[in-house]
Amino acid sequence: MDKDLIWVGVTMILIGLGGIYAVFSGVAETFQEGLQGPAAFTVVMGFLFFIGGLLRDGLPTIGLVAKSLILTVIIISVATLLTYLIILPPV
Repeated sequence: MDKDLIWVGVTMILIGLGGIYAVFSGVAETFQEGLQGPAAFTVVMGFLFFIGGLLRDGLPTIGLVAKSLILTVIIISVATLLTYLIILPPV
C-alpha cells in the first residue's frame, strides 16, 4: 500500500467532485460544457491513482478489530434501511 498515491488519488477525486458540483449546482453556468470533461477526467484519474496505491505491494490486510467494526457498520446500516422501508408509508 502506497500512501502517497492514495492521498494523490483522494485529492484528485475531491477536486473532480468539486468541479462536477460547480457545473451542476448552477454556480458556473458559463463553464457547463467546458468544465464537465476535465472534472470527470480528474475523478477517473483519481480513482486510478487510488486503486493503484491500494494494490501496490499487495492487498492490505485487515485485523480482527477492523473486521468486527466493518461488520457492525454493515449490520446497523442494513437494519436502519429496513426500518425506514417498513416505517415509511407506501406512496
